[in-house]
Amino acid sequence: MSDDTFSPLNQPQENYANCGPTSLSYCLFTLFGEDIDQDDVASSLYSGPKKWYKTTEGGFDQDELSKAAARFNARTEFLQVLGGEKNFEKFNKPLVAHLKTGNPAMLSIYDGGHWVAILGYEEKNGRAVYYVNDPDESGDEVFDKWTRGGVKEEFDEEHGEDDYFAILLSRKDGKDPVFPLSEDLRNLVDDGSFDTLSGMVEDLKKIAETASKDREADSYLADPLMAHKTTILGVIEDLIDWDSTESDFDEVSAFYDDYITVARASRIKMSKNADMVLFTAYMTSLLTTCAWCGEL
Repeated sequence: MSDDTFSPLNQPQENYANCGPTSLSYCLFTLFGEDIDQDDVASSLYSGPKKWYKTTEGGFDQDELSKAAARFNARTEFLQVLGGEKNFEKFNKPLVAHLKTGNPAMLSIYDGGHWVAILGYEEKNGRAVYYVNDPDESGDEVFDKWTRGGVKEEFDEEHGEDDYFAILLSRKDGKDPVFPLSEDLRNLVDDGSFDTLSGMVEDLKKIAETASKDREADSYLADPLMAHKTTILGVIEDLIDWDSTESDFDEVSAFYDDYITVARASRIKMSKNADMVLFTAYMTSLLTTCAWCGEL
């Protein structure tokens, strides 16, 4: 993944064969919050030169992808139902139940010729919405919104009476996914920020750990971030000579809001008895440094 890519969710497949590894990298990021990209996934299956697989046109099947997922500590379950109109709900019901837990899935569509990732699901005004990341598409928005009929159509248009097929993914350790898809996170992934998503997570983890001082992590970091926003931004506004930096205060404020979104999405915890003076000092220092260095 290039240094200027906000997250693995923003990375399209690099060639025809890589829809599977790329879709799996989206799911692994959802589960673990780590920058595991399509090269890491595909090359994990082989002991030869890291990128020789890019010359193949055959792609990767479900068994290969399941083996790769296991090497990154993910559990897989195959969901396979005989195709046809009357059988779709037998496939859709367990798929939706899985997605409602916040865990991702991969669909094999176009007669087994293409993989996409489904990273979220919700019901709006009585209608189902599936949030799909298709590695073969690019545009302003990372996620496509598919309806129930849209999911079925992606199979039936090419499959006919062939099977409906998905790979359901979760963590081997049984923990919840790090980044279950939320509206705020979808918007942030679409818009990007001034740092990578994983870089922002690491910043917040370090701040929470330092301020907690080995006390039990029993509250969410997003709460003090929101509670102390006015204080921290007020100090930064007074500290910086804005005429001498390329950054402006609105950019700093927007970056702070992005940190709140990341903290809420990743559910990072800190102690209720954390040192709030240290916490505000670290956040102030982080944002002030970015502003002074013209990184915003």
